[in-house]
This record gives sequence, C-alpha cells and structure tokens, in this order.
Amino acid sequence: MNNKAKECVHFLGHIKREEVFSLYPKFDCYVMSSRFESLGLVVLEAMRAGLPILAADICEMPKIIKNELNGILFKKNDDYDLYKKINNLYNNPQLVEKMEISARRYFIEHYKKSSPTRNIYDYFQNIIKNKTGT
Repeated sequence: MNNKAKECVHFLGHIKREEVFSLYPKFDCYVMSSRFESLGLVVLEAMRAGLPILAADICEMPKIIKNELNGILFKKNDDYDLYKKINNLYNNPQLVEKMEISARRYFIEHYKKSSPTRNIYDYFQNIIKNKTGT
C-alpha cells in the first residue's frame, strides 16, 4: 500500500457489533468487496447511515445499487476497477454528496416503510442482538 493510501484507508480489524453504528458517520463510503453476497444487510445499514456504497456487481447488489445514484458497482474480482471507482469518488465531492442523500432516501423508501422487508430486517436485527447480548 502506498503512503497516500495509508493516509486515507484505515483497517480497523474486528469491531464489536454494538460499536458499528457509531462508526458509520466517520466513514466516507462503504466498500462491499465480497465475491458472493445475498442481500447484504450491512449494505442496507450503510445506506441508512447515508454512505455512498461501492459494491461488486454480484448477486443482489445490482438490484440495490443504482449506479452513481446511491452507490457505484465495480467488476467482480477487478481490483483496478474498484481503485478507479474509489478514485472517482475521492475526486468528485458533488457526486459523493448526491450519493449520500440518495442512499439514505433509497433505504427509507424501499426498506424502512415496507412492512414485509421491515419484518425481515427486524428479524435479523433481533438475531444479532440475541447473539451479541445487546
């Protein structure tokens, strides 16, 4: 990792579940670099926090991420494409601002108000709370 990247990218290691939500406001974006992801609850959490999402174009991500509206898709297994997309965000604060607003709005419009989806979200949140004891 070059010196510039070391200044901008921070690897936090394991974070306790109860600390995650307090960290989202400190992030500039959320990167989902998985090679497989069904729905990606963490993507919804990051959207709820108003973070621009960068996600590999896999599984359900293209259905959730509206390119350059609430996030940006990059090619699966293509580090250079991810680099270009992060660099684009870094150099385009207007796009970041648009995506922050759109990500939060997308979450509210598609997940917060929808009772079946909300029930699923609440179900998994309860499982997480019961596992972590919070």
